[in-house]
Parts: sequence; structure tokens; C-alpha cells
Amino acid sequence: MLAQPRFLPRRAITPLALAVLLALGACGGGGGSDDDEPPAGPATASVSGIASKGLLRNARVIAYRIENGNEIEVGRTTTDAEGKYSLSGLPVGALVLVKISAIAGTTMADEATDTEIDLSTSNFTLRAASVVGSSGTTSVHVTPFSEMAVAKALVSGSGLLTQAKVVDANEDIRSYLHFDPLVQAPEFAAAGTAPKNAPALMLAAVSELVASPSLGCAGSDQIARLQCVINALATGGTFDPAVGAALNEAKQDAVARGDYQGDVIPADVQQQPETLIPVAQRTAIENAKLLIDSVRDNARALEDLGHRLGGVQTSLADALQPLSTGRVAIIQTLVLTTEQLDKYARGGYSGALPAPASELIVPSPRGSSGAGCTLYSDAGFSVEATTYQNADYVACSITYADETTGGRRFLYQHRFTVSPRTVAGGRGYTVTSSLAKQETALNAAWPSDPVNWIGDAQALSDAEDVLVTATGTGTDLTALTLQGDLPPTVSEGGSIGAESLTVDVALSVAAQGGGLSKLSITGLISTVSAVTDEELVTVGLANGSHVIARLAVPGQLNSEVVDYSANRGHFVLQASVAGGSQVTGTLDVSDYGVAAGGDEWPTKVVFAGQIKENPDTALFSGTLTLIASNLGVFNPDQFNGEERADNFLPKQVAFQGTLYLQDVPPLLININLNNATFGTVTGSGSYQQGDRTINIQSSTQQPSGLWTLSLTGPGGVSVALSKLNASSQITGSGGVVVGTVNRSTGRIDYADGTFESF
Repeated sequence: MLAQPRFLPRRAITPLALAVLLALGACGGGGGSDDDEPPAGPATASVSGIASKGLLRNARVIAYRIENGNEIEVGRTTTDAEGKYSLSGLPVGALVLVKISAIAGTTMADEATDTEIDLSTSNFTLRAASVVGSSGTTSVHVTPFSEMAVAKALVSGSGLLTQAKVVDANEDIRSYLHFDPLVQAPEFAAAGTAPKNAPALMLAAVSELVASPSLGCAGSDQIARLQCVINALATGGTFDPAVGAALNEAKQDAVARGDYQGDVIPADVQQQPETLIPVAQRTAIENAKLLIDSVRDNARALEDLGHRLGGVQTSLADALQPLSTGRVAIIQTLVLTTEQLDKYARGGYSGALPAPASELIVPSPRGSSGAGCTLYSDAGFSVEATTYQNADYVACSITYADETTGGRRFLYQHRFTVSPRTVAGGRGYTVTSSLAKQETALNAAWPSDPVNWIGDAQALSDAEDVLVTATGTGTDLTALTLQGDLPPTVSEGGSIGAESLTVDVALSVAAQGGGLSKLSITGLISTVSAVTDEELVTVGLANGSHVIARLAVPGQLNSEVVDYSANRGHFVLQASVAGGSQVTGTLDVSDYGVAAGGDEWPTKVVFAGQIKENPDTALFSGTLTLIASNLGVFNPDQFNGEERADNFLPKQVAFQGTLYLQDVPPLLININLNNATFGTVTGSGSYQQGDRTINIQSSTQQPSGLWTLSLTGPGGVSVALSKLNASSQITGSGGVVVGTVNRSTGRIDYADGTFESF
């Protein structure tokens, strides 16, 4: 933590601006004289404030313009009964020194003793310096703290007051006190002796110092002790720890008196460097602290930012499990088979089946080693069909895994049959499917061929039914509905999934222009626990979900896709996961290409919507875009789909939206992750939290674990962190060093002498 709290810096005052007005000459008629107005003088403004240690009443106020070290009087007045003064006609942009001095009748309200002190015969003085603003009235309150600033400006300027040194010194005292004593007026009650705000309380602390020997000011003359304390404060300044400790203790004594009426007790003074810090550098330091504050506030999220963004992808992937390639491939094979059978029934073909007569050729689903179907003419699947007219039934097997154990060879298969059923307004089919383990000949070239099968298959799951209704016109199939269940999936390694699939979807197709077709999809697809029958993930596809494809015959469901590059899909999702996460929004897939394994994959996926960790907690709201490249060098069928250096799919992921965090305000993020080479991910972008925007550059490498992280915050302040470097510099604009981060000690040291824990 910081040694002391910090406050934002006051903005630097606008540079000198002189307005010169030229009078317009007016020419009179014959014999008349010229009547030229003289040029207007320099622009002027006012300075006002309160003179107080306690309130200084009827004190002389003289303002001097400082020019090349010389003091040129530009105005004088006296303070009123409330210690207030005002001077007008001061040159805009000028450096002005305001001096308060005692004259006959000058008194001071003393907060420590609740008395009025006569200063008439004393040599009591106070000073304040500032730059006259270009408009309105510049506040210049004259107190022991403004005196401290003047003294430090003189030391820094080798005895001369300059505009730059005064501005820097005033910023120095503001940082020291955590408020601006020149701008924020002290407020008192009870005739100027009961402090009501932080500036007044700190002046009461000065009175407490007068009554104590802590700064070495002793004696019976109270006015002399007062001047001694003011001189000690000015001499020790904001750098002297003894002065700071004395002020902090005196502040507590003033509070203990019981008459402080403020709402908040100001923080202890914060020691400043011995030499003045230029305002630009001080601003950079404050911006550095803002940057670190932001990083600290979001430390858990930023430290785990990659994991949280990964969590967004994981939640989305989990929610889309029912639409995974393997599961969709099963549904696709089922639909293609049913479509083909329906086409035969609709009279799309006639005569004898081509050789081999009873085989129905279907594409091998994604992740399988082959698929085979046989047409039958009877419900018992015992008589193979010979003509299109008697091909009423079909039985299929999809082989996913090939296992050899103890000299015996086994196949893991999805098996399903399609049988006609009677429905109103269309044609109906029942698809019955299950998982099976089938022994086959050890050296069979085509292990999926029933000729090579040995004995009956071992059932690995219950038989599940999907009811299909097909509608169309003539031989054209234009719509399908599917309702029912499918068995679990099986991996290429023979691992049986723990979830079955439930479908309740409707598909319809319509021809589009340019030879394209639009396949509309609505309904629900769910994964269900094979043990408890609990729905694990449910994906709802709302109206508007569709796929655009180029079919051999546009507008026909039972027509083949002839150009995958034309494919694009738009899905309106409402998905929920049993663990509580939810996904709502749209998913667009496009830019299909062919992977090295021969499968067609989309290379662009865009999700727009909201992802929740649970119904009450949002994780992300916005857009997630995934773009893959060099698809042709990636084979998803190798190494069980695992990416390796020799089988890698370069990709980019972009997050734009709101990332919700625990216990801190959400982040508006615009982050791009680039996984161009295996094991290396680079990131760039920004996040915004409130009015702070932080720019990010990062990189991570695996398996080495090397990482770099560069952050740039308000005012161009930046820090570059790295696993290889324990210490990193914080720099402002122009490369000026404003701090150092030491990850080994967990400490940050700033150029103004403050430090904090990281």
C-alpha cells in the first residue's frame, strides 16, 4: 500500500495570453480632425482569497508582479473581518506574489486558544504566489502552507521566483496536504476558531504547533512563537520528515479538542522529494499511479485475463456441444439416409437397383472410418431390396474405432435402421439407433463389411428412436422434422461418450437466387446424461436460423451440396448448460475451406450476444470472432484432433464488448489474440473501465512459459513487464522514468518518493 493516500494533480494554468486590440481610425469630412482611439492595454483579471493562519483581519495585502526577479507592485488592499481580500486589474498571465503583513488594527483568530490576537505591533508576514488566470478570478489563499510553497520555489530557483518554479511548488504543497491550499478556502465557525474543513483543520494544527515545543519554538511571546513555527515549516518544507510528523501529531491534537466540524479527517501529510518535481512529471507520476491502481483493481482479472477470455470460449464451446461436428455428422447421415429412402418412395427412381444392388452409398461422417448402408424390402431387415420400388427399409453402420485385443479385432459402431411409418400430411419414418461392439476378421481389408463380421454384436447402449416426418411435392423433398433420441457418441479411440442426444428440430429448404438454397432450421438439440437422463446442454435454434448452400438441385433437401465454399450459416441461439452457464445471441459461420483431411470447415465464426456463468452472473456481452488460416495444412483427423507443431491451425480471436468481473466495475474490452505459430499467442487491444483506458500488448509462449505484458494508461504512461525481468521501469511521455516496478519484492517506487505494493 502507499505510504500515504494520493490525490489527482491540479491542472497546469494556461500560459500567458495577451490580447492586443487595434483601434479603427475614423476619417471625418473636410476640415474635420482625426479621432483615433488609443490601443487597449494588456488584459487584466482579479485575484482574491482569504488570509489565514487563523483568520487575519484588517491586514495589509500587496500584490507584486514578478518580472526578472523584481517585485513590481500592481495592487494593494486590506482584509475584511472574515480575512477576505480582492484585487483587480492584475495583468493576465503574470506571476504574482501576494504579501500579507500586519498593520495597526490587524488581529488574528487563534484556533488553539479561541482568542483574538493583536498583531498591530508585530512584523508578522505571510506570502503566496500564483499565476493570474486568463478569465474570472484567480483564488490565492494566503496561509502558512502557501508560505511553504513560496519558500520551496525560491530555494529551487536559487533565490528567484519563476513562473515554472511557482507552479511546481504549488503542486508540491497540494500533493503534500492532499488538497490545494491556494484554491480551497478554509472554513471556520464560531468567529473563526472552529474549523469546518480540511484546510481550516490544518491551520488549527499550526496553532497547536505554536502551543507546543515540537518544532523548537519556545518562549512567552506568542506572536514570536507563531512566526517561528511558520519559518520552521517554510525552512523544513515538505521534504522534512520531522516537520511532517509534527504536523500530523498537531492535526490529531486539533481534532481531539472536539470542535472540528468537518465530515472527514484529512489524511496525514505525504512527504515530497527535496527537489521540486516539474508539473508535467508529477502529472505523469499521478497517471502512473492511476495505471497501477487500475491494474491492481483488476489484478485478479488481468492476471487471469487469458483464462477468463478462454472461459468465454469454453462456455461457448460447452453450450454448442450438441452442435459439435461429430454429433451433427450423425444427424447428417441419418437425414441423408432418410432423404434417399424418401426419394425412392416418391418415385424419384425406378427399375433395378445398381450393383451392388442392395447398397446405399452415403458419405462417411466426420470422425468415422467409414459408413455402410443396405437396402431391404422387409421390416425384419432380412430380404435385401433389388429394385427402387421395393427399397422400403435401410440399415446402416458407422464405424468409429478399431480395437485389437488378444489377437481379436473389434469395431465400435453406430447402427441404425430406417423404417416407414404412417403420418398425416406427409411420409413418416422411424430411425432406431444404438451403439454396438462388433468382432470382425483380424486381417479384413474392409472391417466394416458384414461379410467379415464374427458373431452377433454386443449392444453398448439402449436402442433410441427418432421420428422423422418428410413433406414435399412430387419427388422433391422440401421439409423434415426430427423428434427423438440418439445414442452416445464414440471416439476414434473407442471411448464412449457419457451423453446421448435429443433432437426436436424442423428443417425446410427454399431455392434462392444465384443457384443457392436456404435451409431453415428451428427447434431444440440437447445432450442428455446417459446415466441420469438429465439434460446437460440444450441449444435452441430460433426463427431465422438457416444455412445457405449450393445444392445440385436448388430447393431440394435430398440434393447434394456441390460447392462448400458457398456455404454460410446463421443461427439464432439460446443455449443453457446444466452447470448454469447460458449463451444467447447469433452465431455466423462462413468462408468454408478444405482441411488436409478432406473435410470442409468454416474458417470464420462470429458470435454476437451474451454469455453468462450462471443465470444471475454475466461473463461477457459483445462479439467474439474466430478466423482460421492455412486450413489446407491442418488435418483434424490426426492425433485425435490435437494440435501439434506439425499439425497446427493458425487462428485469430477477437473480443469486443463487456467483460464482467467480480467486485470491480466491468471492462469494455477490444482484445485481439493471434495464434499464428504453434505455442505462441500474441495479444493487443485495450480495456476501458470508467474514464480510464488501458492499452495492452502481450505475448505468451508454451511450453517455456515465457510471457511479456505492456500496459499504457492515461497520459501515455506505460510499463513493460516480462517473466525474464524482475524489475521494469514506468515511463511517461517522452520516455521520462516516473517509477520502477520490482516483481521480486512486489514494490513500486515512484519518482516523487512514494511507494506502494504491487
